[in-house]
Formats: sequence, structure tokens, C-alpha cells
Amino acid sequence: MPAVTKLGMVGVLGFTLLIAFINMIISAVLVASYNRSEYPTTTFKNVTRFTLFVSIFNLVFGGAYIFFILKLGTSIIASIISFLGFLFILWIFWLASGASTATAYGGRFSCSNDSFAHCNQILAMEAFSFINFIVIFVAFCGVAFLGFRATRKGSGITAPVAA
Repeated sequence: MPAVTKLGMVGVLGFTLLIAFINMIISAVLVASYNRSEYPTTTFKNVTRFTLFVSIFNLVFGGAYIFFILKLGTSIIASIISFLGFLFILWIFWLASGASTATAYGGRFSCSNDSFAHCNQILAMEAFSFINFIVIFVAFCGVAFLGFRATRKGSGITAPVAA
């Protein structure tokens, strides 16, 4: 069972890294493009930059957690409680990214308006943010279940994720 858990967590993190990488590319292109011209509003400026930050945060720390799970599997760094905390922070960040992008539209902007540059890219950025939000929520529930099971066995929430 530990090998299945380890591979499952690495697979879920790998998928979130893929989505974060796609979102990083989209948001980096938007930031660069809008820096050359003008942002439609200050809100779009903040949203695209925040999404870029969240994507990079996910890539750096998600990659680190993959390393922790694979190489330092019995360490406190790769414990259930540590992983739950990390997933919770990511979950909040991706929710904030997707929700702020949705709020930035506010019903005032439409992709049928030719003067609104990069509308479809912003919609893609929002969609990928919500995809990561959902995947991380499911992963959080799975790790919480592992923590509950580990507590019932007596090893506690400081037990390794893959144990």
C-alpha cells in the first residue's frame, strides 16, 4: 500500500505541476504583453501577476514535495500534517486566483468586444486556476483521509504520507 500511496501523491502533484506550468506560461505572456501596452484595468494587472506568482509557487514547492515524498519519505517534512498544510495553502491560492479572475470580468467585459485584448487567454487562465483548485481539493481530502487512518492506527498525523 505505501507504494500505491506514494505514486498516487506524486501523480496528483505532477498533474498540478503540469496545470501550474500551463498557467504560468499563459500568465507570463499576459504580463509581458500588458506591460508593453496597457492593462484593461488595474484589477487585471493584479490578477495576472497574482496568478503568475501562484503558478511559480506551485511549481517550486510542488516539485520540492515530490522530492520529499520520493527521497525523504520518512522525514517530518514529508509528513501528513506538513502535506495537508501545503495543500491547504495551494488550495486557497488557486481559489483566490480563479475567483479574482472571475471577479475582474464583473460582467463588463466580453470576448466579443474586439477592443478587449487577450480575452480568451484570460478565460483560459481562469479555467486552469479552477482545475487546479478542484484537483488540490480532492488531494487534500485524500491526504486528510490518510491522516485519519494513520491516527486510528496510532501513528498520528506526523507519520509519513506514504506509510
